[in-house]
Amino acid sequence: MPLSTLTAGPYNLLKGYSIYVYVIAKNAYGDSPQSDYGNGGVIVLVPDAPVSLADDITVTSRSVIKFTWVPAASDGGTTVIDYTVTYDESVGNLGTVLATGVTTPYYTTNTITIIPGKSYQFQVIARNTVGSSASSAILTILAA
Repeated sequence: MPLSTLTAGPYNLLKGYSIYVYVIAKNAYGDSPQSDYGNGGVIVLVPDAPVSLADDITVTSRSVIKFTWVPAASDGGTTVIDYTVTYDESVGNLGTVLATGVTTPYYTTNTITIIPGKSYQFQVIARNTVGSSASSAILTILAA
């Protein structure tokens, strides 16, 4: 049965390190014998947020915005599965989901109407098997 609660600590667990432990089960009747000491797991964390968001000026135009990013230095110990792109159309609602399941380090708008002269803000969130990163820094793009 998977461990649901770790009752000792504090711990300073680092990504990629092995965990060496022994287990003593407790219930109303007492404690079990101590298990063998062993290594049964590796620390895996959520990834860091993507970095270096940048407008792709070779594509961004009156009707399309394309931007790129660099995956963070730490994927948390397991491969990034995909990215979520959030945006705001200058109305103060940064965090509106624009796309999920993005598997490339770039995004080209195809679901919003681009209005020339309007600024758009974007953020990207990485996801691995453990969970999602914090949001990236904000990228603001003025539509041509």
